[in-house]
Amino acid sequence: MRDFTPLNDLPMVPAVYALCSGTKRSKHIAYIDIASVLRRRVRQHLLQRNSSVSTGTSAVSLMPEHVTEIWWWEHKAFSVESVLQAAEQIASELLNPTLRTGGNLENSADKMLRNKRFRKGMELLFTGEPTGTIELPTLSDAMSRIRSLEAAVEKLQQQIDKMNG
Repeated sequence: MRDFTPLNDLPMVPAVYALCSGTKRSKHIAYIDIASVLRRRVRQHLLQRNSSVSTGTSAVSLMPEHVTEIWWWEHKAFSVESVLQAAEQIASELLNPTLRTGGNLENSADKMLRNKRFRKGMELLFTGEPTGTIELPTLSDAMSRIRSLEAAVEKLQQQIDKMNG
């Protein structure tokens, strides 16, 4: 079973977030979405598996067990739903995720997308570093840790054997 304790470190804020798959050179953005409460929304995807994209009820689906990293961006205006919606559209255009939500935009969000100043500010936000990132351990990570622990135990056993003569 995967360790999802890092999800407890996600903030309880509105945010645009990306779920990433793969590792190192094969890392890619699988999905971008918005959340009024980031921690709760990501938990829905990865633990409860009750979002349309993780239950397979959408045309394409996300496999939560393949998510290796979460990125998120915060902004003081994200408490306004239409701002969050417009920001998600810009993030998707720039970051090109494998899956897209394709939700309907409020009229005010659509208007924001045509505002050059808003668009420029969001482009700067999403082309910069995310506000935060969390890596999720993979099976490969767990196996590597087990091998390290086994080596440490073997070393301790050898020391005990030497002491006992």
